[in-house]
Amino acid sequence: TINPWAIPFLLYYGVGVGGTRYSKSLALSIPGVYAKRIYKILCSQRDKKEYFYPIDQFRKDLSIPASYDSSKIKERVLNPAKKAIKESGSDVWFDYEMIAKHKPKGRKPKADTIVFQIKTLHPKEAGGEQYQVYSYVYRWMTWCFTEGNSKALDVTEKLTETGRLQDVYNRAVFYDDKVSDGAMTREHAINSLKKMLRDEYSIK
Repeated sequence: TINPWAIPFLLYYGVGVGGTRYSKSLALSIPGVYAKRIYKILCSQRDKKEYFYPIDQFRKDLSIPASYDSSKIKERVLNPAKKAIKESGSDVWFDYEMIAKHKPKGRKPKADTIVFQIKTLHPKEAGGEQYQVYSYVYRWMTWCFTEGNSKALDVTEKLTETGRLQDVYNRAVFYDDKVSDGAMTREHAINSLKKMLRDEYSIK
């Protein structure tokens, strides 16, 4: 039987072939076996903001030595792969965290899941959750920059290219909740987000 967790990298599709889309030449150029496989996994899940991967399954699927505990997986697999993929010029990259999704009673929680936080330069093409984030931020940018949709689009694209789209999305959601609760007016929320863009990202 085929392991469904392994499908993202066992199925080999290049750009233009169908199925999981990734650049064959880029995949070959990324140094490290683990980084290559993680790159293909990211491409197969690029429409998602997060991808939850059980550590035991991750270890099996990537043939990681049993002697590697969580700290060694970070040191020898995830951190080098994160660096290699980001430096490759790929349009998809990742951050991650290890969490204890299943917490046994009476015992100290132990990390059992890797949460891949997937980033992409092309959220519109990725679709799914990535496009929802992009669209939401773009809508806020049209409120922040009323001189025309071109400015709003340029700012949204800049946030995407610099990997800051999710941060601005999180802040916008926070302000949206404040407006819904009556704690802020819409105008106050917009001005607060504009201040964030100006102070933290030098976007005016």
